[in-house]
Amino acid sequence: MNILIIDNGTKHIKELKSVFFEYNFKVIKRNNLNNFKYNDFDLIVLSGSSKLSVVNHPIEYENEINLIKTSKIPIIGICLGFELICYTFNEKLSLLKKKRKGLLKVHKVLNTKILSHINSHFFVYDSHRWGVKNTDYLLALAKSKDGVEIVKHPTKKIYGLQFHPEVAHTEEGSKIIKN
Repeated sequence: MNILIIDNGTKHIKELKSVFFEYNFKVIKRNNLNNFKYNDFDLIVLSGSSKLSVVNHPIEYENEINLIKTSKIPIIGICLGFELICYTFNEKLSLLKKKRKGLLKVHKVLNTKILSHINSHFFVYDSHRWGVKNTDYLLALAKSKDGVEIVKHPTKKIYGLQFHPEVAHTEEGSKIIKN
């Protein structure tokens, strides 16, 4: 499997690489996406970042937004990648009252392949300022007290994870990535 990791400036790039160590992967910075050829990849991963929010900065993320809209390759968005996916499909992103950081209890809303062998309630590592309370177009697969934690496009293999499955604080995060 060939995986493209688009690095949005995550501080967890080392952990992200270790999640995919058994596969062929290439890491490319977000600002190097012009004229990049995606066809050789089986999966695209959009990393997180705390540097620049999606809200109020769509021009800076224009290449990723277009990729999300047009890609026939499966996509997983993590943290900011989740927010990019939600933004692309017109879901409402809201600034949380305070930054969320640490373990968070999540519960399944829908049983899907990505959540197979995961308990109905599980813990994930969260670190973000933006959230999605509810979805209109994307399918909400899991929620927490803060809102939606996992989304899926209704017809494409596009998944968004608001939390950081690459941060080795929970076994469930690793299982979700494997699924």
